[in-house]
Amino acid sequence: CSLCCLHQQPTGSDRTEVVTAVSSDGRRLQKLGDRPASEVYEGWVGRNQLKTAPESVALLQPLARVVEAANGVTHYFPLYSQPTDCSKRDGSLGLFVAAKQYEKLALLRSTRTKLQENAIRATEYAS
Repeated sequence: CSLCCLHQQPTGSDRTEVVTAVSSDGRRLQKLGDRPASEVYEGWVGRNQLKTAPESVALLQPLARVVEAANGVTHYFPLYSQPTDCSKRDGSLGLFVAAKQYEKLALLRSTRTKLQENAIRATEYAS
């Protein structure tokens, strides 16, 4: 089971990228691949969505750490970006959880309805 059980896991590799530059504390994502992190994230989620509802985008479409378990199962651990903390000057993106250089990140997706349904299902399963 992955900690991102509330979000839809990515399909394909079009929404994954390797962290190539990060601040010393890991809380500013500077580059994904060879492009500025905020530019990559905006391209994945849509620039218009970020302008109109940045907090909703961050909750419904978080970046997540991709971890391959020894048994071959892939797990996703949300880092939750701070889209209102994008630096247009250097293209960096603020994160609530530290990222590490050379780790793979993926974009997770969900809707408000799916989050509610999955949260109810998870609490029912836990009880």
